[in-house]
Amino acid sequence: MKRILLITLALVLATVSWSAPMKLIWMATGPMWLNEEHTPVGGFENMDQKLVAAFMKANPGVEVQIQFRDVTQGMLTFQTLLAAGTPPDVWIEASGNANPYLHDAYAMDMKQYLTKAELAQYKPESIGPYIRNGNVYALPQSQIAGGFAVNLDMLAKIGEKMPDQAKWTTDEFLRIARKLKGAGIPATMIMIKNGLSGWNYQWLYAFGGSLYNGKNYGVSAINSPANVKAFKYMKQLVDEGLVQPFPEEQDENSGVELFTTGKVFSCAMQNGHTDYWVPEQVKQGKLDKEFNMTFVEFPHGPGKAHVETFGYQAIVVSHRSANETRNKMVAKLALVAAGKDYVGQNCIMNGGFSTIIGLEPKTGKAAKPSYAAIAALAKVAGLMDTDPFGPRSGESRAGWKDPVQAFFRGEITAEAALKQMEESANEVLAR
Repeated sequence: MKRILLITLALVLATVSWSAPMKLIWMATGPMWLNEEHTPVGGFENMDQKLVAAFMKANPGVEVQIQFRDVTQGMLTFQTLLAAGTPPDVWIEASGNANPYLHDAYAMDMKQYLTKAELAQYKPESIGPYIRNGNVYALPQSQIAGGFAVNLDMLAKIGEKMPDQAKWTTDEFLRIARKLKGAGIPATMIMIKNGLSGWNYQWLYAFGGSLYNGKNYGVSAINSPANVKAFKYMKQLVDEGLVQPFPEEQDENSGVELFTTGKVFSCAMQNGHTDYWVPEQVKQGKLDKEFNMTFVEFPHGPGKAHVETFGYQAIVVSHRSANETRNKMVAKLALVAAGKDYVGQNCIMNGGFSTIIGLEPKTGKAAKPSYAAIAALAKVAGLMDTDPFGPRSGESRAGWKDPVQAFFRGEITAEAALKQMEESANEVLAR
């Protein structure tokens, strides 16, 4: 009798174990809304819930928990899960934040789980950065690009209009900046609160400079004659009082705030910033009415016809476990997070650019003039190759704050500042 009870109990336990659901975690930086009002549709609060519900229905026995990373706490939400041994199975994240985890110890090689057709749907330039040694460590979900936002009403106020691209030079910008100063309008933002802002890198490229020598990302080449010219030009803007005062107090956040409240003529940023914040500033009473604006290339220096713009991606990273059954299910879920429904909704709601061949929404934010303007300039000018996907890209620039600020205070030369920047970067890159 005792033996029969033990066998029965073992069968019950085996049944319970077999029927236990596979629990997966889907984590994003925030909800993908279904409409501009952020109201529920069809019983779902957001696109994440809608797609996850459909996935669970199609895959009985799988439970997917949705978590949103608290961006105000940096990477704490992700790091807490990682420390607990329960990292998100499907992780939607900015490429720069996710990059340190794009290797065999963390991420799945999607080539092992998806078909050639499923991988071929992505634009080569979108998926390319995540193919390393033949392994595909992430799926591209959204391309974010920026440009040089300009206030056309301010130009009209001083009797000017945007010149043709061929005439949009650094000398022409200097001329216009001086007229704007006469009207009490700062021409642009030099942002050095944390070093040299990535939104100011385009001044380097305007003079033919860069951060590296070609594709040699293992060695910084910022100490170049072209970058010396760019530094001297930026300092001239500061010294003549043509920019927002106190550049050491300015960063990307103040750039967005000052441009979208109509306080400065220009600033590098993304269409998502202006499309959201300009009308929001009106609602908050910081702006009387929306102003006329557009996105253009940065002014180009001698020998340059176009200045590359900046951009990054939101990507989907799949955590690799020792359980192949789980890995296969995670890969299916990742394909949902980087699928046409989610990618398309991101274009419509957030103004991101599609990473999927043939998918080009024309509604919502994707229908706005700013969206078309950035798409056009990015296509013509291309993107700066700042190696945003490199494992030490951020760390290598951490030592730039002191020499950059010392240069703009007039304490050291451009050559000395760039020399220190290059040496500190190469010290990190050599590790």
